[in-house]
Amino acid sequence: MRKWTACLTALALAVLLAACGAGGEGSEPPGEEQQPTPPPAEQGEELGRFSLEIQSAAEGNLEALQALEPLGSLLRERLAAEGYEFESVQVTMGASGRSTGEALAAGGVDAAVLRAEDYAKYAWELPVVLSSAPEAVDLAAGEGQISVSGPAEAAPWRTGYICATGSDYGRTLAAAGGELTFDQVAGAAWAAQSGWDAQGWIQLWLEETFGGVAVADLAGLTLLEGRDALLLSAALGEADIVVLAGGEITGEGLTVLGQVGPVYEQLLALGPGQEALQDAAFQAALGRAVSGLFDGGEGQQLLRRLGVEQPLLAADEWDLEALGRMARRQEGGHQ
Repeated sequence: MRKWTACLTALALAVLLAACGAGGEGSEPPGEEQQPTPPPAEQGEELGRFSLEIQSAAEGNLEALQALEPLGSLLRERLAAEGYEFESVQVTMGASGRSTGEALAAGGVDAAVLRAEDYAKYAWELPVVLSSAPEAVDLAAGEGQISVSGPAEAAPWRTGYICATGSDYGRTLAAAGGELTFDQVAGAAWAAQSGWDAQGWIQLWLEETFGGVAVADLAGLTLLEGRDALLLSAALGEADIVVLAGGEITGEGLTVLGQVGPVYEQLLALGPGQEALQDAAFQAALGRAVSGLFDGGEGQQLLRRLGVEQPLLAADEWDLEALGRMARRQEGGHQ
């Protein structure tokens, strides 16, 4: 009898141990949710150096150079408040869009603020964290005429506008409305601000509207230095069509023929260098830390010295399609 009792006890113990083993590693108690990984600071993990490069035309300017170290200190404080305590944060200036974009893509810097077109050319597909927000544009003002309506805090991008001017031929184009032909726009006197994005907008609009044509097919395109020269050309009737960005339009007599976008201006992008910084939690923390510098205080003044005029804001999602299509048309653009 004792022998049978011992056998039954051993069997019961074996069943119990097997049941415990089945609910062992990898199982969670009912109703207990898995918690997100805390920031490295909360895990006691030490972070080394974080580097941010800002593409800036102010390179060599003494005031800009003097802004780098205090800006790095402020950013380090804000990142620490987000749970990412770096040993040091270094802010540098990029000599050109190409050098900054290539350094970012190669992991030479951890993050960079650069013009969107340079991001698209040299650092395409890296995570975008923030973008600058230009002024909004009201397309309903005066039968298609454009007027500035103030900052667009929820829209960190700009749109390219193809506009007919008040010249005689410009008014003819405006009257044609949706019945425009390529021959009509090709025969117009075009004016755009010199630079990559304006010509990119023209190319995208021509493709979307007429298909299979290029900027080179236009009879006359004049590239002008600066926005003021472009607006003066429109006001004097020297150009029949001008290409402008949202927030750049101050005069009347311009009728929208088409628009392209969204196209971003400046972007804060994250490089592939440090594996520990590649998760969504750090991207969000970096976005909050940098956008928090635009509070009207010392950080914003330092950024302005480096040429970052517009606040950098986050978006629910990034629509980079137009930017990418423009990039793929440029030599060295990324597919």
